[in-house]
Amino acid sequence: MVAACTDPPDPARRPDCGSAGGSTAPYVCWAGSTPTGQPHALLLGVPGGPLDQLVGDPDVSTFLNERFEARFLALGVAAPDERTLLLDPSGCLLPSGEIRAAAPQEWIGAVNRALTAARDTAPERALDAPDLQGIPVNVADRHPLASPCASAKP
Repeated sequence: MVAACTDPPDPARRPDCGSAGGSTAPYVCWAGSTPTGQPHALLLGVPGGPLDQLVGDPDVSTFLNERFEARFLALGVAAPDERTLLLDPSGCLLPSGEIRAAAPQEWIGAVNRALTAARDTAPERALDAPDLQGIPVNVADRHPLASPCASAKP
């Protein structure tokens, strides 16, 4: 009898993954310009910085790939305010949808709490899209991120 074991293959990027936008996270499938109907995760960070390294964690990468249309928006080299913004499929910021976390499990926990809170609460406000705090978000004209959130509170 012959038995053999092999290491599992490295996770592969799907062929439909969009541009990384400067991210160094190897297994995150960054969103393209066509909407998917999933919530949005906008990661504002420095390429190779703490947030970019955090999303490179296999658990975080898997979480992003399965639940979000994710985009990495590169901030300036010395940007101290790295964060994740979570938006519903129409482009509205979720309640508690601004995440600042330093560890993978802390980030996943904060995102799960925001998703849970979103089920019971209306969106907080609109983002000015397609320009987010001076960072262009390259999306198609009819993409939810290309227009302000229609249901935002005044």
